[in-house]
Amino acid sequence: MRQSPLRIVLGTLLAAMLCALPHALADVKPGDVITKDNASKVADLLSPGNYVLVREGMQLRIVPTDKLDWPPPFRAATEKYSPQVQLGPDGTLKGYVSGQPFPLVDPNDPQVALKVMWNFSYRPLYSDDIDMRYPEVASFDKNANGSPLSYYTVGHFAFYNNIGRIEVPPIPTDPDGVASGIRYRFGFYPFMEPSSLRGYGMVRQRHIDPTIEDNVWVFSPATRKLRRQSAAVLSDAIGALPGFS
Repeated sequence: MRQSPLRIVLGTLLAAMLCALPHALADVKPGDVITKDNASKVADLLSPGNYVLVREGMQLRIVPTDKLDWPPPFRAATEKYSPQVQLGPDGTLKGYVSGQPFPLVDPNDPQVALKVMWNFSYRPLYSDDIDMRYPEVASFDKNANGSPLSYYTVGHFAFYNNIGRIEVPPIPTDPDGVASGIRYRFGFYPFMEPSSLRGYGMVRQRHIDPTIEDNVWVFSPATRKLRRQSAAVLSDAIGALPGFS
């Protein structure tokens, strides 16, 4: 059974986490494969949602644990700039330049939840900028026989950070960030496949100020117009795109 890339990545991460647990808690070892037939082995080790995925067919291939370090430039930026970062009275981030805002989090801190979420928002996930042509995305049903449940091809995927830059000049801030107030820009256009979405595209901007809603524009090939959308549309699955027309 062919599985989606997202499920493969999720399964590998979960497997590594399970392998890191004490043996008394995890009856698994490197090399084991957890399937729906022996899912009970990890019943007490997964969140309810992930356990359901395993019971429905997502496999966990248990691999040896390994240390996943931050990229050296991200670590250097964290060490340099994190001492000046603070939370404002309203929970907004003050003094952030680059790296992780709060590398040391006290679980007893009354603002720990906000700090964890800011760390998540500025995690070392993306490059300073990305420019990809014709990326392909496929997803598969748990009982797929080799044919994807959905398949998308997009002509252009682009992402650009104005702040928090660690490797590609200008470092650590693009002057446009100060002038425009934009944290990052994102483009995903035009859809090539499936035919029902052909020609659609989306452009998104996130503001440095978290109280300002994201700017979202969608291009419709039917009207040949770029139309402003509510940021709420970003919570929809990609299959909602036909509704933009």
